[in-house]
Amino acid sequence: MDVAEVYAGETVLARSLALKHDDEIWEYALGDELLRSKLSLFRDRYEHFDDLVRAAPKREIDGIQLMKLISDRGNELVDAVTGISLIVNKKLGEALGEPGVPGDAVALLDAVNSLFAHSWAFLQFEIELSATEVPARFEKLKAAPVGMVTSVIRLLDDLSFQWTTNTNALRRGSHEFDLKVRFHTPAQLDALEEEFNKIQDRPEDYFPTDQS
Repeated sequence: MDVAEVYAGETVLARSLALKHDDEIWEYALGDELLRSKLSLFRDRYEHFDDLVRAAPKREIDGIQLMKLISDRGNELVDAVTGISLIVNKKLGEALGEPGVPGDAVALLDAVNSLFAHSWAFLQFEIELSATEVPARFEKLKAAPVGMVTSVIRLLDDLSFQWTTNTNALRRGSHEFDLKVRFHTPAQLDALEEEFNKIQDRPEDYFPTDQS
């Protein structure tokens, strides 16, 4: 795969590191640049959350449609949690390569891009819910996931900080690159499941029998 083509849309520094390897620890410096640049873009999107909601398609749905939406998206988010954990704990390290073996710039970019794609799934879900109107009885269910993106950003911040810290340590002569990042399922997903179960346990409170 052509590295120049793959990196065509990345920052000048990332392209230089990926193509020229003009740094003794270019793999680590490249990972640092990719994480920092993409985190900046992701955070900027989140800071413009209200604009993203205004631009999103608006719709009104009933309780059953909301539960289906949350069930479908919830499964996707569980997969995203698994994917993020796999990338942080395995894929990034594999892309760096074994000691003494050059890293893989394409695999590193793929891992970082996948990390942010999974992270985007959480933001997209919050945007979609915020742009949706639901019956008053289901407002608590709709609100349960709010804040998930904050948890994801905390993970990305921690990962980026630790990566930078370890990279700087390598420049000072360290021989260890030790990331201690643990990503747990956002608490909001547990709250969402709890609200979902309440409705399933007492459907009569949410779906009055006098309604069609």
